[in-house]
Amino acid sequence: KTSGEMKNTLMMKLKSMLMKKKMMIKMKMMQKLWFKRRDQLHSCCGLTNEERETCFNELRSKHANEICMRNELDVKMKGEVANPCCAMSEEEKAACMDQIRNPKVLSTSQYDFTNIRENYNITKTVQILSTPSKMKGCESVKVDSQGACVCKKFNSYTKYKSSCKS
Repeated sequence: KTSGEMKNTLMMKLKSMLMKKKMMIKMKMMQKLWFKRRDQLHSCCGLTNEERETCFNELRSKHANEICMRNELDVKMKGEVANPCCAMSEEEKAACMDQIRNPKVLSTSQYDFTNIRENYNITKTVQILSTPSKMKGCESVKVDSQGACVCKKFNSYTKYKSSCKS
């Protein structure tokens, strides 16, 4: 092999190792977050019916606020699309985010955010598909309702914030 080929091979191996390490860190962070949320939900379970419902609603509201704080930073720092739910009141915000995550929630909600959800998803899709760096290394990209893209090359989900880079 030529030195150029060897250098490329070593760079690819190094890049692969760094990606694996980065994924492990993300997995650990997600696992930590999942355990935290699980414990929070379990803390609501021992309460009476009314208290339990209040507890779950407070957790939903807290989670919505956390998403909005992250989204605000992403809009400022990375030019991401602002989540329209974040401009709403606490109760509406949580219901809106529930519907963005799962459109089937609409049937159990007193609010209908169908138009907001569809416009938000279209705006995110257009932004993702019009940003070449987010498409790098993918044969094709399919964007889901939460802004995750499926990179056919890897056949796995990668959040659009970190893109589908190879």
